[in-house]
Amino acid sequence: MVINTDNVEFLMANMKKNDYLNSENLKLAFDFFDENNDGNISAEELLRVFNGVKSADAIKELIKEIDSDNDGQVLLINVLDIV
Repeated sequence: MVINTDNVEFLMANMKKNDYLNSENLKLAFDFFDENNDGNISAEELLRVFNGVKSADAIKELIKEIDSDNDGQVLLINVLDIV
Protein backbone atom coordinates (compact mmCIF):
# COMPACT_ATOMS: atom_id res chain seq x y z
CA MET A 1 0.00 0.00 0.00
CA VAL A 2 1.28 3.47 -0.88
CA ILE A 3 0.77 6.44 1.42
CA ASN A 4 -0.60 9.67 0.04
CA THR A 5 1.11 12.18 2.33
CA ASP A 6 -1.45 14.88 1.54
CA ASN A 7 -4.21 12.70 2.99
CA VAL A 8 -2.19 11.87 6.11
CA GLU A 9 -1.39 15.53 6.76
CA PHE A 10 -5.03 16.51 6.25
CA LEU A 11 -6.26 13.85 8.68
CA MET A 12 -3.69 14.71 11.32
CA ALA A 13 -4.43 18.43 11.03
CA ASN A 14 -8.10 17.76 11.62
CA MET A 15 -7.77 15.37 14.53
CA LYS A 16 -6.98 16.10 18.13
CA LYS A 17 -3.54 14.88 19.11
CA ASN A 18 -4.91 12.57 21.81
CA ASP A 19 -7.24 10.96 19.28
CA TYR A 20 -4.41 9.52 17.22
CA LEU A 21 -1.40 9.43 19.56
CA ASN A 22 -2.56 6.65 21.82
CA SER A 23 -0.96 3.23 22.13
CA GLU A 24 -3.78 1.45 20.29
CA ASN A 25 -3.55 3.69 17.22
CA LEU A 26 0.24 3.64 17.29
CA LYS A 27 0.13 -0.17 17.30
CA LEU A 28 -2.24 -0.13 14.30
CA ALA A 29 0.08 2.24 12.45
CA PHE A 30 3.10 0.12 13.38
CA ASP A 31 1.36 -3.01 12.09
CA PHE A 32 0.60 -1.22 8.81
CA PHE A 33 4.31 -0.61 8.23
CA ASP A 34 5.37 -4.05 9.53
CA GLU A 35 4.33 -5.83 6.35
CA ASN A 36 5.78 -9.23 7.25
CA ASN A 37 4.47 -9.11 10.84
CA ASP A 38 7.84 -9.90 12.42
CA GLY A 39 7.56 -7.14 15.04
CA ASN A 40 10.13 -4.92 13.31
CA ILE A 41 9.91 -2.26 10.65
CA SER A 42 12.82 -2.50 8.25
CA ALA A 43 14.12 0.07 5.79
CA GLU A 44 12.82 -2.13 2.97
CA GLU A 45 9.30 -2.11 4.41
CA LEU A 46 9.36 1.67 4.78
CA LEU A 47 10.67 2.10 1.24
CA ARG A 48 7.83 -0.04 -0.15
CA VAL A 49 5.20 1.91 1.78
CA PHE A 50 6.61 5.34 0.94
CA ASN A 51 7.22 4.27 -2.68
CA GLY A 52 9.42 7.12 -3.88
CA VAL A 53 8.05 9.76 -1.49
CA LYS A 54 11.18 9.34 0.66
CA SER A 55 14.65 8.35 -0.53
CA ALA A 56 16.51 5.32 0.78
CA ASP A 57 18.95 7.66 2.53
CA ALA A 58 16.09 9.56 4.21
CA ILE A 59 14.55 6.28 5.38
CA LYS A 60 17.87 5.05 6.78
CA GLU A 61 18.37 8.36 8.60
CA LEU A 62 14.86 8.15 10.06
CA ILE A 63 15.51 4.63 11.32
CA LYS A 64 18.87 5.69 12.74
CA GLU A 65 17.16 8.42 14.78
CA ILE A 66 14.52 6.05 16.19
CA ASP A 67 16.44 2.76 16.48
CA SER A 68 17.53 2.43 20.11
CA ASP A 69 19.55 -0.78 19.72
CA ASN A 70 21.18 0.11 16.38
CA ASP A 71 20.02 -3.02 14.58
CA GLY A 72 18.68 -1.06 11.59
CA GLN A 73 15.04 -1.76 12.40
CA VAL A 74 12.29 -0.02 14.32
CA LEU A 75 10.47 -1.78 17.14
CA LEU A 76 7.08 -0.79 18.50
CA ILE A 77 8.75 0.28 21.76
CA ASN A 78 10.89 2.72 19.74
CA VAL A 79 7.74 4.31 18.34
CA LEU A 80 6.06 4.50 21.74
CA ASP A 81 9.20 6.04 23.25
CA ILE A 82 9.20 9.00 20.84
CA VAL A 83 5.57 9.90 21.48
